[in-house]
Amino acid sequence: MLRRDIQDLYDQTLFLQAYARTAEYWGPGVDLHSFAAEDLVLGGRLAARLGVLRLSRELFRAAAVRAPNAPEVCYFAGFARCREDRYKVLHFYERTPELGTIRADLNASWFAGQGIT
Repeated sequence: MLRRDIQDLYDQTLFLQAYARTAEYWGPGVDLHSFAAEDLVLGGRLAARLGVLRLSRELFRAAAVRAPNAPEVCYFAGFARCREDRYKVLHFYERTPELGTIRADLNASWFAGQGIT
């Protein structure tokens, strides 16, 4: 599966190789509605690592529209919606006190983020 291959490259910090494998999907005519929320989150994360922050935020917003309650979408895309307003961040944490995922790394980071906010 392409997503698993790209996730493996991402996890190994091989961001340029991940980009090369997905270059056909980074063009201006790509329909974001054809991707699953998980694909959009991974694309958003990769775009951020490559320094394309505007695209990263756009992909995160699209993921949040598609699956707003999915744990990984909440974790990675939640702050794209409220990136400059601390009140929105606090309200976001209040609405979503627990992430609801089995991934211990995301849960730990989620709770730590709440603790320092």
